[in-house]
Amino acid sequence: MIPMADNYTILAGTVPVHPHSLCPFDPQVRQFLGVLSKELLRMPASGTDASWQALGFWLRPRHLDALAQQITQLDQRLGRGLIFHVTPTNMPAMFMYSWIISLLAGNSNLVRLSPRMVDNTRPVWTLVKRLLEQADFQFLNSQNAIITYGHDKALTDHFSQCCDGRIIWGGDGTIDAIRQSPLAPKAVELPFADRYSLALLDADTILDCPDDELSALVHRFYNDTFDVDQNACSSPRYILWYTKDTNRFAAAQERWWKVVEIESQAYPLEPIKASRKYTDCWQFLMTYPQITTFQQYGNALYIYTLPELPESLIPFSGAFGQFFQSPLASLDDLAPLMDKKIQTLSIYGIAKDDIRQLIRAKGTFGIDRIVTIGEAMQMDIIWDGTNMIEYLSRIIR
Repeated sequence: MIPMADNYTILAGTVPVHPHSLCPFDPQVRQFLGVLSKELLRMPASGTDASWQALGFWLRPRHLDALAQQITQLDQRLGRGLIFHVTPTNMPAMFMYSWIISLLAGNSNLVRLSPRMVDNTRPVWTLVKRLLEQADFQFLNSQNAIITYGHDKALTDHFSQCCDGRIIWGGDGTIDAIRQSPLAPKAVELPFADRYSLALLDADTILDCPDDELSALVHRFYNDTFDVDQNACSSPRYILWYTKDTNRFAAAQERWWKVVEIESQAYPLEPIKASRKYTDCWQFLMTYPQITTFQQYGNALYIYTLPELPESLIPFSGAFGQFFQSPLASLDDLAPLMDKKIQTLSIYGIAKDDIRQLIRAKGTFGIDRIVTIGEAMQMDIIWDGTNMIEYLSRIIR
């Protein structure tokens, strides 16, 4: 399992020579994750990068107990074997979530971290390396590795052929490229491709919201969007305002964006982001005549208004504090927009069950997650409509 060792670097753990399956939520895995949780929460980097603190909270025993409750036939499951992870370059913490979820499913793991991600994730993989080398975790150390290498198809071919499952996080182009490396006949694959997400706000609820509650809501919205430069697939890019009254739409969106403008002053807009944002702005305004109004709240916040819903939301995809918006007179008008690219719908003032029933009644291919504003970035074992732990384990009847 370790040929071509000069072509990759092991950051933590050991490349498994003889992969071994465990039962999901194995006690030694739970023990390791409990220690990892405590270490992450007191790690200095958690004070400057909230994603590592969030991961520490996510790993708390009570939350892992809740995750176990979501698994059917848990006492009949066993991990599939060795899982090869190709992790994304735009979300630093995702390599850890991918590995941990597969670990909880009972698998050995080989996690590929892009060379571009090595430096800014160093505190975390260094922590993992230190913990795996402890005496209590020698078995896990022999079964898991975080590695890094560049674009090396021969190496990807080899790992893909050796694994029992492969997880690919990345754009459609990344998935197409990795799929040029065939899997073994019985191996499974979980691809997480480009997705698009939006928010649905009830105009009356926003107008009636007390000032302090609105500020708290906007802060959560900031965490879902600005905090990740809108790069996450679950981060809202388009805002729909539910109202039959265009006057209420105008008043609600004006109140909302004024509060967002205040919150956005904390956003670190580096020159490279500002340049791309300015370029995107001109391109949007020249390309899409549907945009009838453009509002600029300083340089941190750009708002593009379309009075009518477009045929597709996907082209309206901004980053670094760029949002598109339209009024929505009926929830039924959502259905034609919900294609396979739509992942997360963040809501406020709308009942989740109403949206869920609409999706099922219309048979739409889009919307896998319905969350409250502020929860878009929360990781779950059910992602893009798939229970990852169930998929990465097998049932023994």
